[in-house]
Amino acid sequence: MSIPTMAPEYQAMSAAVAENPSMSSLEPDAARALWAAFQVGEREPIGEIRDLAYPGAETPLGARLYRPEGNPLAVVLYIHGGGWVLGDIETHDVAMTGLVRRSDCAVVSINYRLAPESPFPGGLEDCYAALQWLETNEAELGLSGVPLVVSGDSAGGNLAAALCILARNRAGPIIDGQLLLYPVTDGRRASPSYTERGNGGLLSASDMEWFWNHYASSRDALSALASPLLCEELNDLPPAVIVTAEFDPLRDEARDYAERLKQADVRCATLHFADLPHGFLTSYQIAPASDQALTGIAEALRELVKTV
Repeated sequence: MSIPTMAPEYQAMSAAVAENPSMSSLEPDAARALWAAFQVGEREPIGEIRDLAYPGAETPLGARLYRPEGNPLAVVLYIHGGGWVLGDIETHDVAMTGLVRRSDCAVVSINYRLAPESPFPGGLEDCYAALQWLETNEAELGLSGVPLVVSGDSAGGNLAAALCILARNRAGPIIDGQLLLYPVTDGRRASPSYTERGNGGLLSASDMEWFWNHYASSRDALSALASPLLCEELNDLPPAVIVTAEFDPLRDEARDYAERLKQADVRCATLHFADLPHGFLTSYQIAPASDQALTGIAEALRELVKTV
């Protein structure tokens, strides 16, 4: 068996990250500025980009609509990553245009309140408010009659998975599919990949400890809506696509969540990228392997919406 090798562009990026202070050594505002500085690329041409606002759980929040050239195959409610502490619709803006162009789906990307200013479950409740808003306003947005998928990367994938559970528990709104990119699923942080892939790189085990400590108390971190892998009942959830990266401390907990969904008779497809690290989505324009991965993810999204 060959030993996985990280794509060369990310080897260089990991070296650059190692020269900067670690996330876990910074205060949240400094970490946000550092992370934003690493976002690169330019928007791809698509049909429409429009800034919106939605009523969050406690305060109005920003959203951005991305439409393809033709009629969308589906609408994706996208929840950005960043460890619940970092990021916004701007850090994921370029990636959303790439996803729309390749999938022919519309995307509504949302801001949500960040930790530690708004810890669990504040951001999740904002995501639920966005889901309700989208359902109510789909006709006004020109998104009626197409499947609704929730998606996110990393902590956004965690929020997307938890949102599916929350919507099921609250009897709606209906979600037709979930697309989870290298999601956080387990607050115990004890899977083998934490040891194997948790030292250095673009995301470390110590970074994840820092993120979790800002987001949730030790008790809350083990609740079903913070750690979807620990949810006892995963039945009756939307069909899923779960994406994993080899060089990622979250690799195994994402795989484990896929297996739990299958055991609960939830249809779940998986995509694994053996040469990529955590967080590859937002740097897809500088690494051919990430660009290919985004194309594969878009194809999986197309297949997902065909079957719902």
